[in-house]
Amino acid sequence: MAPNASDPKDLKLVLNPARRKALLALLGGIVSQMRKKIEISFEASTDDQIAPLFHNSEATGAVNDPERERMRKLDARIEKNLTSPKMLALREDALAYFDRWSRQVRNLMKTTCEGPEDPRSEQRRQEFNAARNPPPPVYTAENSNPEDPTAVAKAKADELLEAKDILMMHEMYPPVQTRLTTISKQDRICVISCLVLALLSLGHYSAHSRVLLCYLTSSLDVPLSILTTEETEIAQTLMLASKTLSADEETKKRQADNATSRKWKVGLASVGGALVIGITGGIAAPL
Repeated sequence: MAPNASDPKDLKLVLNPARRKALLALLGGIVSQMRKKIEISFEASTDDQIAPLFHNSEATGAVNDPERERMRKLDARIEKNLTSPKMLALREDALAYFDRWSRQVRNLMKTTCEGPEDPRSEQRRQEFNAARNPPPPVYTAENSNPEDPTAVAKAKADELLEAKDILMMHEMYPPVQTRLTTISKQDRICVISCLVLALLSLGHYSAHSRVLLCYLTSSLDVPLSILTTEETEIAQTLMLASKTLSADEETKKRQADNATSRKWKVGLASVGGALVIGITGGIAAPL
């Protein structure tokens, strides 16, 4: 399968200007939340709680008593050195790196979302939606039969499983409120796919970028499996494109080698011909 988007600019085909503005606000809220998480990680916790890094594990009850005690000891060791010069320097470096990354993301998304509209944007939007939403099949007696009970039960089970996955995402990555949850699921998936491509265009796919996408996925009420599928399909598409480019480069190299070989052979023939003319008493100037 191909990813749901082939270009970050597909955002303009999926979202109108007002919704693109809402997307920028959502991303800004997520980035601010991520930065706050980093700041909290360098703050000392109270006596009755585990360090922020372990907070989710304790809240879910997934940690037994020995493991919780081990975490508390590790927490104590970390907090003991929170005010040391090295930890303060680490905090400054972590926030400085995050701020550089966030500026890149903000500038990239602002350029993508706020750029001038294409005069043919409405036509392209219609063509884009038509390609994604093919017309329904023609009515026949075969497809007029009632739905298969097994298929209906499977669809309900899948829907329930997806709802559980979304709740899990909300616990791991608390969503930022946005009205983009009102658009169709297909459009929300396309937004996620566009964001994956946009972040890859930065030339790296850092942990911050991945966490941003997880918060975005959670905020759009989409399960993590959707993000994973888009990442996998985009990676496979890029690998195929890379192989094609490599093959093209190899073809061009061989063509260049053949051209060089031809030039060398023509030059050799010219020199040989001139020698023959010179040996046979002809005009020596060509040599």
